[in-house]
Amino acid sequence: MKRLLLLLMTILCISLINAQNSAPSSSIVANDNGAGDILYRVVRNTITTNATYFCTMQWNAGAEGGAYCGFQDSPDRGHVFIYSIWDPTNGQAITAPYIAPGTIVESFGGEGTGLKSLNGTIGWDLNEWNTVVTRRWSVGSHTFYGFWIRRNSQNKWYHMVTMDYPVANVTFNGQTTSFLEDWLSTGANKRRFEVKEAFKRKTNGTWKGMSQVVYYRNDEPRSSNYTNKIDAGVTNNNVIYYQSGGNSTPSFSGTPPKTFNLSTGSSPSSPTIAFSITSLTNSNVEWLVPVSSTPQFKYTIKVNGVEVASVIATETFNRSIPVISESDIVEVILEDILGRTSSISTTIGTLSNEIVDDPIGSKIYPNPTSNYINIQMKEYDLKNKALDLFDLKGAKVISKEIKSDGKTHKIDISDLPKGIYILRLGSDFVKKVVVN
Repeated sequence: MKRLLLLLMTILCISLINAQNSAPSSSIVANDNGAGDILYRVVRNTITTNATYFCTMQWNAGAEGGAYCGFQDSPDRGHVFIYSIWDPTNGQAITAPYIAPGTIVESFGGEGTGLKSLNGTIGWDLNEWNTVVTRRWSVGSHTFYGFWIRRNSQNKWYHMVTMDYPVANVTFNGQTTSFLEDWLSTGANKRRFEVKEAFKRKTNGTWKGMSQVVYYRNDEPRSSNYTNKIDAGVTNNNVIYYQSGGNSTPSFSGTPPKTFNLSTGSSPSSPTIAFSITSLTNSNVEWLVPVSSTPQFKYTIKVNGVEVASVIATETFNRSIPVISESDIVEVILEDILGRTSSISTTIGTLSNEIVDDPIGSKIYPNPTSNYINIQMKEYDLKNKALDLFDLKGAKVISKEIKSDGKTHKIDISDLPKGIYILRLGSDFVKKVVVN
């Protein structure tokens, strides 16, 4: 019995010691008070360790529509992005009408009730700047929330998830918080979070930049061994940083909370959406938004200046239209996830030549050509990619799936009449090909 008691006391002592070994949880709260419909951040971590949550944005904490998103260094899932919403007060379930490949959607565990999503296939790298955007919009008596990520090193956007929250007209209220959390008592290791650009779009359409933040540290027993192992400030490059654990030492005087000021622009720096019209027939129009472009949120179609469709649709890139003739003008207007618009107008006879190059890097040669073209990619194999070639009336003249391995593929076009053609490869790029 004495041995058993001694063993239990030893286990208890070890547990108490470990319970004090977490790095202090810390946060920054932006001066973006008020209701909004878009949140935008450019973030990275420059020091990481297992079991760290780099929460990019948290809103409506403890209220209707409470949620957070960001990225984690997870001991069992790796480098993951996460997007989570707590259940509404009406008891109805949150669902996910859009789930990207690689995204896992599941119920909360150990942190209340709600719906969370995780994606480890998108990935993130140390020291890599990533742009994250969440946008809300109303659908009947529900509120939808979408989450997008741009891996800046890849020049590529990902739409990770859209969630259907069964309460009407919920906005991003109050001030937006970001936080740094160690959830497995790894305080002996340091972690560092940086933000260089942050905005909220208010419901009146104006942007509010993060020009001031208040830095907080949680003082709690679980991190008592590392209470002062923290730091925060603004770099010469106008980047707000905060870190905890390891040998962190405050560069500021006094104790948190501390207020820091930053310079901010008038709106996010991400460019407006770019796209190409790839096919136009007398009853259908199709377009392509490359993965390098700020993603689509809504499309509007006009024929001879008359609107025939206007739909919030983040993953739809074609639309049937009333039957038209070759002289009718079709205009496609796309709104991106940051609320900016671009448009292209064309007719069946003169399909737009405003072709958007791929983000990953490619070369088509010879071009112009009369017998064949080679497609050469820089970053990934062509195998299993769908390839389509269109004439300027939108008709497919070649359609195939590339079966061979490698980054180069040869296409015979010797049977094609002279003219201009549009080549599309998968969902990644569109290029103009001239046959002479």
